[in-house]
Amino acid sequence: MNDSDKSGFLALLNGLSDYYRQDKLTVIGVQIYFGALKRFSLEQITTAASAHVGDVKSGQFYPKAADLIRHLEGGDITQDMIIAAAKLRETPLGCFCAIHIGSWDLNNQDAFYLRQRASECLQLLPQWKERAAAGDYSSHEISVMLKYDIHPLAPFAFGLAAPLNTTLLLERFNEVKASPEHARFIEPIHEHSEDDKTAPISEEIKLRIQQINEAAK
Repeated sequence: MNDSDKSGFLALLNGLSDYYRQDKLTVIGVQIYFGALKRFSLEQITTAASAHVGDVKSGQFYPKAADLIRHLEGGDITQDMIIAAAKLRETPLGCFCAIHIGSWDLNNQDAFYLRQRASECLQLLPQWKERAAAGDYSSHEISVMLKYDIHPLAPFAFGLAAPLNTTLLLERFNEVKASPEHARFIEPIHEHSEDDKTAPISEEIKLRIQQINEAAK
């Protein structure tokens, strides 16, 4: 947020005060909230406030800045959650994790290397969240999301806000979807069947095979 968002931010806090039937925040209180949340957009904060109000557990209390940040950035994520997300591939986070971990370690039964890759994902998580908020996905990441029917504007993970730069992101998704690289990426691997026809063997090769067989006698 910037100074032009202060009036809208104040209106949001006043609306929350009315909803929770408590006194409106003082000027200093508003400044404290604004300082803690200014790295987010007003739209993101409004979305987080709505999510907090609808939260069965914490929604009965007026949200602290930390409550809104939790809705924007998610709670603590563990290695097990990273591994589950990578295997399910239901969110952009799951796709990011699956790409980083790789099919070999993800499908292998060696828990040591799988957890090592998951630990690396946790270290990359802050960077990934920033990229997701800006809609800064690579073409390969978009291809993976398209492959698993993940909407381009989906929240990065459950409980997190969706990207803001929607127009540009939708354009990029459509470009990648129409690209030959994406078509090759999603093309299924051909498995030979009994109906597959082999290429005919030339007479020259047949003769050479016959000569080799005779020489071996």
